[in-house]
Amino acid sequence: MIDRKPSSWLIPGVLFVGLAFMVLLTFQPVFAGDRQDGLKMMNESGSQSTLYKSQASSPLVEVDPACTVDTTNAISYWPLNETTGTTFDDVLTGSHDGECFGDSCPMPTSGTNAGGQLFNSIDEDEIIVPTSTDFDFILTDNFSAGIWVKTTQDCTGNKVYIGRYENLITEGRWWLGCEQVGDIGVARFHMRDSNKDLQFARGTTQINDGKWHYLTGVWDGTNTMLYVDGSLEDSDNTPGFSGNFISTEPLTIGGYDNQYYVDGVLDEAVIFSTALSDTAIGNYLDTCNFNVEMIQPDDQENYEGDTVSLQIEAGDPQGGDLTYTATGLPPGLNIDLNSGLISGTILEGSSNPSPYNVNVWATAPDLRFDTKQFFWTVSDVVYLPLIMKP
Repeated sequence: MIDRKPSSWLIPGVLFVGLAFMVLLTFQPVFAGDRQDGLKMMNESGSQSTLYKSQASSPLVEVDPACTVDTTNAISYWPLNETTGTTFDDVLTGSHDGECFGDSCPMPTSGTNAGGQLFNSIDEDEIIVPTSTDFDFILTDNFSAGIWVKTTQDCTGNKVYIGRYENLITEGRWWLGCEQVGDIGVARFHMRDSNKDLQFARGTTQINDGKWHYLTGVWDGTNTMLYVDGSLEDSDNTPGFSGNFISTEPLTIGGYDNQYYVDGVLDEAVIFSTALSDTAIGNYLDTCNFNVEMIQPDDQENYEGDTVSLQIEAGDPQGGDLTYTATGLPPGLNIDLNSGLISGTILEGSSNPSPYNVNVWATAPDLRFDTKQFFWTVSDVVYLPLIMKP
């Protein structure tokens, strides 16, 4: 909502004209966006009340993309929506709940569906899911892992978003995370079987750009495949695996083998017992709303000469800097391109034509945008005649 605060109060005054006296005029405070019933009165010296609207401390609107996971063939699904406590529910069965310990717990924050978790590598934040044979896969099994990430972390040395390490040298391991390639961090799906054969798929899209990205690692019995935001970016099938991916280690989110910790937000972690298809991943992403969203401004009513300040509020789920533009504003008003604040003093004579049909836009760097329309009515100032005493 747009905050409102009262204007400065004007003190009633008396105007002397020669030996004559003018009637006492009392001015009422005006609130931005409030509908004014009746006339605003001014004396002929031009004294008037001033209209204010406080600028929001942060005009950014938190936009939840509301992605909806299809849990068909899922083994476990951790929405990571928790706001308190140290347990992170597996909402499918409840038998694979994750835990964090002491100071190594992530902090709740906004996510892609109701909430997410902000991880801090300095504190070694990590969610640990106790070991289970449900996460063991033999060579002929299929499985997929998916997770959302938003980070600006340098990926040098690899960072792991979700994975399962080996406890013994005869065990297999896998992880889904990022690695640094030149100046950018890209996704990596890494698999090493119990015979220590290695396959990995490396992405091409920069994922440490502070925007949401959905990573999916898929094993179909032959190929190690990596999808970034629904697009297959790499696949590997050499050397062919001869071992398995059985381990006695826990599954971990936000770290791996007591290292490779994450700085950033993770959300919607899920493990499937099938190799997800391009279509299945695409259908999931189609449920997400990554549109720029603007709060509908109220219709405005003011008088000629009013000084106004109206904050346009919008948000980008990708966290991008928005650019604001407007058409149809009353003369004397302008919109700040960076903050979305409409301000200025309405010029005299602006009551004709009125109302003004105002359109405002909030546009992301990649040209995603939202637009709203509202009316701005400007009224003429009515002067009261001087009343002279005989």
